[in-house]
Amino acid sequence: MTVVVFSDSHGRVTYIEEMMTRVAACGEKPSHVLFLGDGLADLSRASALDGQSVIAVRGNCDLLASDELETRVVGLGGYRALMMHGHTAGVKYGLAAAVALAVREDVDLLLYGHTHIPFVKNLAADECFEGIWVKKPLCVFCPGALKDGVFGSISATAQGVLFSHGHLFD
Repeated sequence: MTVVVFSDSHGRVTYIEEMMTRVAACGEKPSHVLFLGDGLADLSRASALDGQSVIAVRGNCDLLASDELETRVVGLGGYRALMMHGHTAGVKYGLAAAVALAVREDVDLLLYGHTHIPFVKNLAADECFEGIWVKKPLCVFCPGALKDGVFGSISATAQGVLFSHGHLFD
């Protein structure tokens, strides 16, 4: 299962189009596109997303989308992922609150945006991270900001999860 993850498009619909063009050039259609907030209005304006399974959460700049959830737990193959923009968990100042929520939700993956900084960290079972004890392995992933030309992908198989970052301006 391949999943495209992005956040923080902030009106750059052409970047969504370019991202999906690059993903298609790799030869595999993603099973899902996950959007982690700040640009919900962009999703309906991006023709490249037509026919895609798009799952989204609301960010702090999505003021007109008050009916959209701020966090969501989704199944990705045999894994459970917590999606959030991250502003309500203060991710710009540390990941403790976001990791604590992921532990409470008993997920395998924590996906967040808001910081605009690409990030991947694998936490081991019984590891203490920023004062939070992780009960089972937890993968933490931020795709970066699409407005800066960065997005992410997740390949999830029975053998494990592989995270990668794509760049529109290489």
